[in-house]
Amino acid sequence: MFEELLIVHDDGTVENRAVFFQPPGEEACLFDSAQPCSDAPLIATARLRLENGILDFEERRDGNASLFGGNAELDRRLRSDAITGLESWIVIAQGNGGELALISSDGRMARHLVRISPDLLRRLRAGILVANISAADYWRCYVDRILGRADVIGGGMSDQLIEDYLHVASYALSLLAASRSWEAAASSDGAWDRMMIEAFDDVRAPRSDAERAELDARLAALASSDGAFSANPPFTATERANFSTILSQGEEARRLFCLN
Repeated sequence: MFEELLIVHDDGTVENRAVFFQPPGEEACLFDSAQPCSDAPLIATARLRLENGILDFEERRDGNASLFGGNAELDRRLRSDAITGLESWIVIAQGNGGELALISSDGRMARHLVRISPDLLRRLRAGILVANISAADYWRCYVDRILGRADVIGGGMSDQLIEDYLHVASYALSLLAASRSWEAAASSDGAWDRMMIEAFDDVRAPRSDAERAELDARLAALASSDGAFSANPPFTATERANFSTILSQGEEARRLFCLN
């Protein structure tokens, strides 16, 4: 399961990436150098132009990273079916928040682009990974609920509960990524590209077994509703309590992740 990510730079150049949903440290490239060593490998680069209801991709170049290991046919199909695989798209709807609904000229392919901040996207991904929820089954509905296109708040769920959960979940995934980087350094060149991990000031790649153990202790404390931290975490007791509420897989989690 992956989602397409289109990063648009100020100069009009774009990066089209595939965002994968797998915990850091389980990247296949640890065991096979032909596999992608990124949580968002590059599909292609291009230059974007939006004019008179037509979205064009010019100067397109494929990324060098393998998307599906040694399966060249899968790689070819993904790149050709990606949004940058077509030179032009017809804009059929445009929202005030930067949303674009696109369709190919022959009507066979469609895309719905949603503008989102990098850290919110990282937190959304962390939220579904930390809760161990199937992205293939629930990601789209979950994102719609977070972004207000489905009725979460009307169902009695507060914005604050969701924001707190996502914040702490992102911190937990950052801890896990840092801890697993110790394994990467020992087993490969350690050059994993983790674009989808939020940075926190108190989370750094460990330089010793003791530092890795300290990261793992913080992770274990988060997994327990009353676990004690040896350091001051970048979240409040209320945020942690709301994180535990969602992690408990109760009614709030079922509403958030569309499990009902």
